[in-house]
Amino acid sequence: MRKWLDELIVILLIQLFLFSLTSIDYIVHNTLYKYGLIFNNDWANVYWALLFLTFQSVALLASATYWLNRKSPRKLTAFTIWITITAEHFGCFLDTLYFMIYLILGHPLTNALANWWWMPQSKIFGFWNLWINIIYNIIWFIPLIYLWYRVKNRYRD
Repeated sequence: MRKWLDELIVILLIQLFLFSLTSIDYIVHNTLYKYGLIFNNDWANVYWALLFLTFQSVALLASATYWLNRKSPRKLTAFTIWITITAEHFGCFLDTLYFMIYLILGHPLTNALANWWWMPQSKIFGFWNLWINIIYNIIWFIPLIYLWYRVKNRYRD
């Protein structure tokens, strides 16, 4: 029971960190525009690169922590930890969470059908919004659920 609780605490702390990081992202891309920030790819690309590196640092730290604190670590488990955190960034899970919460709360700037022009997917496909992003999240979730199912059923640590 204690090991399960320790793992849950680590997972919750990682999620708290990622949620905080995404909150900073929200401040940059929402609040600062109210104070005159003007979007420019010169600063945005550097910002996004640092955001990506931060997510990867957390993902690698979590995987390494698992790897170094087990008597017999499993490659699949370490990989699944890394890919889950990486998917939160590439899958835009936290963006979806923010927009859904604000949509439910009736935030005046939230429109589920509005184009997310800042997303790389919008540049590729010409349009991207909350509902398309939810489908994108589901596409990410399916292999993640499968990986965690494999980890839990294959290795009973």
